[in-house]
Amino acid sequence: MPRGRARSPRSPRRGDGAGCGAAAPRAARYRWERGREGRSCADDPYVRHVVGRIAARAHAARASVVLAAETLERVRHTPDTEVRTAGATAAVAVAQAQYIAIESALKAAELLFDVGGGSATNREYAFDRRWRNARTVANHNPRDWKAAVVGAHHLAGEEPPTTGLF
Repeated sequence: MPRGRARSPRSPRRGDGAGCGAAAPRAARYRWERGREGRSCADDPYVRHVVGRIAARAHAARASVVLAAETLERVRHTPDTEVRTAGATAAVAVAQAQYIAIESALKAAELLFDVGGGSATNREYAFDRRWRNARTVANHNPRDWKAAVVGAHHLAGEEPPTTGLF
């Protein structure tokens, strides 16, 4: 990084929401194959609804991460005189993406168990790892603090902090 540039904000983590989204159809198939021989889980309106909700959340998380990445990329090509403002904008975009991705991952993990039924808790299939992974990311990225900083930026034009948990 060239000298004099502001420290770039942490990049958003992709995959947590997407991982839960990818596991949902597997959980649904597992539930259906174990409980209703000869019928497809794709025919169940409840399973369709839940998988659709998870897929929509995963899509929103991926889209917000892509937008944040594009904002970060623009900071690299910003003149030195405008880098602080561009860095603040990028930090807010990343915080918003993290918030959406974490919320989506947590909800997707919850829905994964809803659609998979009680037998989805079987350790053999490791669906619980999706929830644990989402929870770990959430614990390491304080959503409420990020939301408050983002709100202050949008309402009062305050710059996000350049150090600490942000």
